[in-house]
Amino acid sequence: MIHGTQQNRRAIPAILLLGLATLGFLNGCDGEASPTPAAEEAVYDRKRFEEGLVAIDEWLANGDAGKAEVIAARLVELDPDSIAARQAHGNCLLILGSLADQNGDPDAAERFRIRADEAFQSALARSGGAESAALIHQAALAASARGDLERALSLHVSASEVDPADPTHPIFAANTLTRLQLPKEAITWFDRAIEIAPDEPWAWAGRAECHRQLRSFDEALEAIRTARARSVARGTESGFPFRVAEGRILREAGQPRRAAELLFAVDSTEHTRESTSELAAACTAIEEHQRAAEAWERFHHRNQGDVDSMVEAARCWIRAGEPEHAASWLELAESAGVDPAVITAARRGE
Repeated sequence: MIHGTQQNRRAIPAILLLGLATLGFLNGCDGEASPTPAAEEAVYDRKRFEEGLVAIDEWLANGDAGKAEVIAARLVELDPDSIAARQAHGNCLLILGSLADQNGDPDAAERFRIRADEAFQSALARSGGAESAALIHQAALAASARGDLERALSLHVSASEVDPADPTHPIFAANTLTRLQLPKEAITWFDRAIEIAPDEPWAWAGRAECHRQLRSFDEALEAIRTARARSVARGTESGFPFRVAEGRILREAGQPRRAAELLFAVDSTEHTRESTSELAAACTAIEEHQRAAEAWERFHHRNQGDVDSMVEAARCWIRAGEPEHAASWLELAESAGVDPAVITAARRGE
């Protein structure tokens, strides 16, 4: 699930852009004028239509989902029965919904997700029973984004039936069952993914999370350590997220000191909010409050705009018996606009 940097952006061939502009695919982007009715009558051309689908991928690779969505919507207008166009449009809308969430606009995010869900349902309805696993999978993601987990689960199961050799589908089915708080059922689907791909670390990690929820800590530790070993051996992940999960399992299993030692062994520049919170929780459990505070301080120095880390650092300094350190962080949080009620609670050590 949308990434693109200035360094990695690929330029769309000029001839492709020229063709798209002529066809009206870019209408509304960069101020181009709308095509005339006569031009619109001549727009549909299979080759140009396929170029439009390529252009959508190019704009998404460039990090511009807005332009990609304009083209996708135009393709749907040109060929309402095109499953590929509706699938591409739904994907663009899902991405725009995620971006709206990141930008703090939940209402826009919900509107995009509703339209994405409708786009995928329309594509499925037009498939005539010949749906691809990829289309069903994306439709499941759209259903999940709208909070319809039961429908998402049904679609992930369907995708698994269409393409039983792909471990992605049982993993997503299992993740959905986990969100539905059905860890025992989820384990059976993670096991199915492991049968298909024994070296898939995320299947093992999901299994570990289910066992953690069931408080079967020995099984959880065995699974998460397998996940970390598989990820490092594969060379695609550093093993860091699995180390964080292992720390959480150790802490909940009553071994907070081992959890803290495990997380302290990680390079501090790798730490995320989740890992910092887990490290601080482990340190708090063994009453090493200063180390918990320092963990939040390091996180804040790498994320200067993060106000929650200011408050967390203050809370830990108060527990460490260092009210002056805490006061400086609370003053910083107050100046950053943190709710006064949160500031007051933090001063009380809550």
